[in-house]
Amino acid sequence: MNTGISIPSAPLSIAWNFTYSCNMNCEHCYSRTEQGKELTNEEQEYVTKQLIKAKILHINFGGGEPLIRPSFFFIAQLAKKFGIGISLSSNGWLIDNRVAKSLASIKVDVVSISIDSTNPEKHDKFRNCSGSFNRAIEAIKLLKQQGLKVKIFSVLSKINYKEVKELIKLAETLEVDELLFKNYKPAGKGLINVDRYDLTPQEWEKVYKKLIKFQRHSKVNIGLGAEPLLHLLSESPSENDENQSLIRGAPCGKLSLCIKPNGDITPCAYVNLVLGNMLKDDLLYIWQNSPILYQLRNKKPTGKCTKCPNFEWCQGGCFAAAYNTSGCIDAPDPHCWWQPN
Repeated sequence: MNTGISIPSAPLSIAWNFTYSCNMNCEHCYSRTEQGKELTNEEQEYVTKQLIKAKILHINFGGGEPLIRPSFFFIAQLAKKFGIGISLSSNGWLIDNRVAKSLASIKVDVVSISIDSTNPEKHDKFRNCSGSFNRAIEAIKLLKQQGLKVKIFSVLSKINYKEVKELIKLAETLEVDELLFKNYKPAGKGLINVDRYDLTPQEWEKVYKKLIKFQRHSKVNIGLGAEPLLHLLSESPSENDENQSLIRGAPCGKLSLCIKPNGDITPCAYVNLVLGNMLKDDLLYIWQNSPILYQLRNKKPTGKCTKCPNFEWCQGGCFAAAYNTSGCIDAPDPHCWWQPN
């Protein structure tokens, strides 16, 4: 069964993990188990020019902590100069007034700051970094003072799924543009700690139902990301999320790709299925000819998915979560709560 869509001639967006380095060591981090040689400044510039040539529409800089690499500002400005949209995912620690002004001068489109809990001690412990909560809050305020669009980025896990109402209140108080709740990913440390922090399928169902209700009444925009399993809660799956007009299932490998700090190309940030490398391979050739991407775009139902009426829409859920926990791209998402009668 195919995805039911026409794949664009190039990725619309790139998630660029800009560095392996980070000043924190979060319990759920997908990238803290990865180390290696990073692209030099000159190689980063070369990669950026390749993305410009490929007419990529948007780059999200993640990590690690992107602001640890001083070259971020030059690369972001270069991409922006050629019309590429820029977003930054940061823990906020390195954002002072000077950095906030620099981000504003580059005209970064949006900055996402991670907050794991409204309890400062719980947030700091989860990130293994004392004072990180207060620094994140201060970063949000400084960014807003510069007129930048700011999101709070919160990964749902055992430590916070019962306090989503409090997180929404915090986002409303800070007057951010969006509170984005992301699905816990069993990748990197997130896979090592999956039994400690991941939710059960039944807990995922309950928290998503709760968040959908909050979406209708909150003063702040509540985002749930392009989460395929949300189709299970919709009577009209085709109208379930903002990406549905373009794809079915997860967007990774269909609308977007990931670039690792060493230039490796993967379908998304949460899986180490290397498709090639930006320094030696042609991005568009990989996009159009990779056997792995073909498999992602033409997923086959296995296990309980063979009996599920929603497979056409969710395409088995998050393939990264499935692959990392089972070794099979076509396996059902381990977070899925649906069961045959």
